Amino acid sequence: MTAIRAALASLMVLALAACTMNPPSGDFPVPRYTDEPPVRLDVADIRVEQRYQPPMEAPNVEHEAPVSPADAAKQWVQDRLRAAGTQGSATVVISQAAIVREKLETKEGISGFFTSEPAVRYTGDLEIAVKMRRPNRDGSVRITASRSTATQEGASPHERDSALHGLVTKLMDDAGAQLAETLKANTGGFVVSGAR
Repeated sequence: MTAIRAALASLMVLALAACTMNPPSGDFPVPRYTDEPPVRLDVADIRVEQRYQPPMEAPNVEHEAPVSPADAAKQWVQDRLRAAGTQGSATVVISQAAIVREKLETKEGISGFFTSEPAVRYTGDLEIAVKMRRPNRDGSVRITASRSTATQEGASPHERDSALHGLVTKLMDDAGAQLAETLKANTGGFVVSGAR
């Protein structure tokens, strides 16, 4: 009997985990960033370090999004950054990648019954740094980006997922454009020109 209870408890934990983690789907794929040429860095290796750890509880909901901000950031690095040197390394540090859910006040009574209002606001925040090291010099940049969106009263799970996916896509578009521009402007010669 104890073994059966333990097995049932394990199944419940797995079921709950499956409910709280949304893998990317055909409707909500991981955004790609291949429309623009890559930023070529004068290093031999590029790695990603995710320091942000989702708390997995309210008000944070990034773990419920079809694509998390951290996963979008990793895809951006894969699509947009290239190691074009023979020595040194670049570390992309994701220190913030949250989505916070906030319930909004809505009208009640008869007037509320006949109106559809934004009921939930989602705010996404990203903070990304790129730290570059070579034997003769170092360089680093840091950017932050923030975006918000809202869903209406009675939004379906699909509508919520669509809103979260759109939020993450626009958030990373903002962060990626800012990061590419900042890298090109402020890295002390770490960005190299030409194709590879």
